[in-house]
Amino acid sequence: MNEGTVDVGGLRLHYVEWGERTRPHVLLVHGWDGTAHYWDLVAPALADRYHLVALTLRGRGQSDADPTGRYRFVEYGRDIHEATRRLGLDRLSFVGASLGGMIALPYVAEHEAQVDRLVLVDIGAQLGGDRPSSYYAGMLAAPAEFESTRAIEDWLRQWSLYAKIPAAGLAIVIREHFAPAPGGRFTWRFGERLRELQRRE
Repeated sequence: MNEGTVDVGGLRLHYVEWGERTRPHVLLVHGWDGTAHYWDLVAPALADRYHLVALTLRGRGQSDADPTGRYRFVEYGRDIHEATRRLGLDRLSFVGASLGGMIALPYVAEHEAQVDRLVLVDIGAQLGGDRPSSYYAGMLAAPAEFESTRAIEDWLRQWSLYAKIPAAGLAIVIREHFAPAPGGRFTWRFGERLRELQRRE
């Protein structure tokens, strides 16, 4: 596994890659509250056959936030196109999870010559379970800071999305979503404008 950043339109976008670059390219794009490292438990199983690149979308994880607050599909699509161009992914399979799948649909329509295959994960006409109401309402009411990683874990485990996730997966969520804050506490990595947009939705 290697990771780095790529400059796209004045923003530094974080990416992680697995496998040899001579193998078929696979682009992995996470969901709304994900990062490139959300693929850490999946990508290694495919790295003997593919070159996989997972991109962290703007405003999340280790990618820069947009100072002008632009977080629309058109910006995500431009970011992805420029990032894949700079990384030499001239032909690829696009795997998009949740928001990543929603971004993939218009992207493939615009750049069909670049994309060999499209895999959509966890997207549809509507979300099931408790996510449309209680999940998002709870996430928006989240504390701005937590006193420890254990406090973060306890808070996350109350939601069905994270209740049954293996410890290794939850450790990735905590590492990617939260950063150290003064006084030994932890705060969110999301760009403030992105959190504001989430509150509106």
